[in-house]
Amino acid sequence: MKQLKFKTNRRNWVKISWATILLVLVAFFFSSTVFRRYVTLGMADVYDFSHLPVKEIPAAKPNFEFFRSETLNFNGFTYRNQAIGDFDQFLEEHHTNAFIVIKSDTLLYEKYFNGHHADSPCKVFSVTKNVLSTLIGIALEKQQIENIHDPIVKYVPELRGKGLEDLTIYHCLNGTAGLKYSSYYLPFSDEGKMYYKPDIRKQLQKIRIKNEPGTVFNTENYSPQLLGWVLENASNTSVTDYLQTELWSPLGLGRGKFVVDSKKQQFEKAESGLVIRPLDLAKFGRLWLNNGQWNNKEIVLEECVISSTALEENNKTGLLWTGENKSEFYKNMWWGFTTNGKITKYSANGHFGQRLVIVPDEKLIIIRLGSKTADVSWGAFISDVIRFVEK
Repeated sequence: MKQLKFKTNRRNWVKISWATILLVLVAFFFSSTVFRRYVTLGMADVYDFSHLPVKEIPAAKPNFEFFRSETLNFNGFTYRNQAIGDFDQFLEEHHTNAFIVIKSDTLLYEKYFNGHHADSPCKVFSVTKNVLSTLIGIALEKQQIENIHDPIVKYVPELRGKGLEDLTIYHCLNGTAGLKYSSYYLPFSDEGKMYYKPDIRKQLQKIRIKNEPGTVFNTENYSPQLLGWVLENASNTSVTDYLQTELWSPLGLGRGKFVVDSKKQQFEKAESGLVIRPLDLAKFGRLWLNNGQWNNKEIVLEECVISSTALEENNKTGLLWTGENKSEFYKNMWWGFTTNGKITKYSANGHFGQRLVIVPDEKLIIIRLGSKTADVSWGAFISDVIRFVEK
């Protein structure tokens, strides 16, 4: 009798196990798309554009090329006062895919590593935000957006009545939106939803205010998506098409891509989704270095460039630190550095150590693109490169 009971219990456990597996499979296929994407797509990385939905950006007719010299020798270079024996080897071993130094339109150093080359597409993550802020500046100049202090809901009526009436374009550009945002990387966090949601516009209608806009500094990824929506509605075209018309074609850039939330919605991931060749990113840097001028034509209003790279003395919210006559600040999605009140450099920073650094007085553009940060402070590393070049 006991043996029969044991066999019956065993059969029950087998049934329960199979039923549990079936329920898990059903839950997987019919549950949140965020969870399914989290399982099937994996973590974000610089190559994920190969399996995510994208919009293609066709190559424009080239109208400028950097001069080539490549005379810069990094013998004797030190990083944080430590000698780097082989500069190229250091970059390769620390997961760098492209490193470029340009001075006065001349390529002093251009190297590619780990299977990459000049035409390799690179996902630049949050450097995308700086391209977005440039497009917002162009839309302001064209009066498609009337004022930088306009509320977001003026251009996105879908957000009315959701407690966002005091949130402005300026707040979203300057890290002071005060939005509730969980930045840990799980499928049901805000960060996870921004990466995996197949309908970002729908997700944006669920966001909430945590701090009064304009009072607390904190960068997050809802703000650039809100700005992408503003730009889309204000220009009556997609972010990709606006980028192609206002920047890509005028600068003569090569083929690129923009990651979107899904094939159905086609909404650009304005916080991280731009895929661009390294030298094309350098051309974008050159546009800023020349105060918005390109081939004697104004692409971006000079006032926009100056405003984005100058610390507002009456606005301390985005002032990250100050001391020894030096300051670091965040303005219009650029990270700026001043000495004695004068801008010394400004940079666009992205996940995995993506960097576009511009040094106005030295006419320098420095780019580092890679697949990992690799325990290197790339901001500090590039600062040492700048000092080495200035010698």
